[in-house]
Amino acid sequence: MVQADLDDHSRDILGCIEDGLLKYGPAVFQVITYEFQREYKAEGRAMVTRPDLLVKIVHKIFGDSAASIEASMVRELNVTFDLSKTHKSLESAIAEIKRKNLMNE
Repeated sequence: MVQADLDDHSRDILGCIEDGLLKYGPAVFQVITYEFQREYKAEGRAMVTRPDLLVKIVHKIFGDSAASIEASMVRELNVTFDLSKTHKSLESAIAEIKRKNLMNE
């Protein structure tokens, strides 16, 4: 799903999201991606710009189990981007990555 028309950081973020979801199997990744695109009429790359919507989809589908799925995506981001603190939410992890990216430009 990682898309070529994204900048490097967005592509890497999307890759981490994908890796975090794939830890639960390809069906979880496919269902979440499908529902995200269907519900919000958006391509997968929107998961990077609107992580709040992605988390809503995960909660809608998996209910109480959503917290562990979100934690898996956040863990991938923390490791890949060497974030300054351990984030608990997908939104805060992506926000720090974007801040770091702006400071490095």
